[in-house]
Amino acid sequence: MDTNAKRLTGLKWASVAASILFAVSYVLMYMGLTGILEHKWNGPVSAFFLGVSVICLIVLSVTCRLDKDHDPLPERVGSLSGRMSIFAFVCTFLPIILLILINVLFSDETITRYSAEFTLLITIITIYMIGFPLALILTNKIPKMKIRDKRLGVGMFFFYLLCTAGLTLMGAVIGTPIHLALTMPFTNNETNSTEVVELMLSTSIWERVLVIGILAPVFEELIFRKLIIDRMIKYGQWISILISGLTFGLFHGNFQQGAFASLVGMLFASVYIRTGRIRYTIMLHMAVNLTTSIVTASLLSKIMPYYANGTPDPYSLPDEALIRILILFLWLMVLLTIAITGIILFFVKYKKIRPYRAPGEPSTGALIKTLMTSPLFWCFVIICLGRFGETYIPGIVTFIQG
Repeated sequence: MDTNAKRLTGLKWASVAASILFAVSYVLMYMGLTGILEHKWNGPVSAFFLGVSVICLIVLSVTCRLDKDHDPLPERVGSLSGRMSIFAFVCTFLPIILLILINVLFSDETITRYSAEFTLLITIITIYMIGFPLALILTNKIPKMKIRDKRLGVGMFFFYLLCTAGLTLMGAVIGTPIHLALTMPFTNNETNSTEVVELMLSTSIWERVLVIGILAPVFEELIFRKLIIDRMIKYGQWISILISGLTFGLFHGNFQQGAFASLVGMLFASVYIRTGRIRYTIMLHMAVNLTTSIVTASLLSKIMPYYANGTPDPYSLPDEALIRILILFLWLMVLLTIAITGIILFFVKYKKIRPYRAPGEPSTGALIKTLMTSPLFWCFVIICLGRFGETYIPGIVTFIQG
């Protein structure tokens, strides 16, 4: 190994160390902003967070700038992961800065009253206005390959839609127990919901349609499907699907969403690879998000006021509330039936839709090993683990503090 290669390897591991420091400082900073840390810690924690953030960004940027070798597979995984790590860094760092600005510019009363709207605004600025263009710029020089266009029939579209529902249910069965295990023992909040769930219940239907139903599917598919797969498909379908699904799931920052996002992300990656048309995965993504953000959220918002003071006595509820609860129950049964149908169809038809493995292409185990031994892929994982820490650690610390 020559001197330049050794220097680059050292920079990659320095990026890992910087990512670890950033993830820790991010969680501490978030806890300080939410009042979990004592006020006297806010100054030192803020200085530590900003200092570590600057260092992390510089180290990642220098590493990616020097890492110009995009072949073979391990180098391509590293170069793409490094740039996605910068994207994840910005999408993690910027909300903290925007949150600080909001706290400086607006009164506590205004922030409390419009908390959901501020959250939507932060998401729009961070991911859609800054994160997406940045991701395009960062990955622009990584060679990409155009996937041959192929039409997806109406029947196959609905088949994939059913499979999406099925994998969502499977992911929820996997991720929700982990999420509850990390929240229920440490909080008095009976719902133990994620920020996205709370957001859907506290915003207007038009806000949910715009941000969750339209903007999120468009930009997330462009970033986690098209941008990634166009640059990985040269090395095979399996590695493209793995990276697309895993990065998509990790980026969600919690187990409740992350598990099903990984599974669904892999399915969407397969659809894009088969068709070469990102609009199909955008439509599938929109169908899921609009169903959740419009129908389910609207039904839940109608009955949540009855649970404001805990679980009520069913006999004390008015007839109107019982009817709304019944409608929600029937709707959830419809979704469950669709999801179970999708699971059955997925496994019955899996041999016909499974990704193609080219002759000489590494096994799935070898591909996973390639990911696990890539320092820059670990940078992305660690930064996203900071987002997981934001979700779970504050509640645990609050519980320990009594």
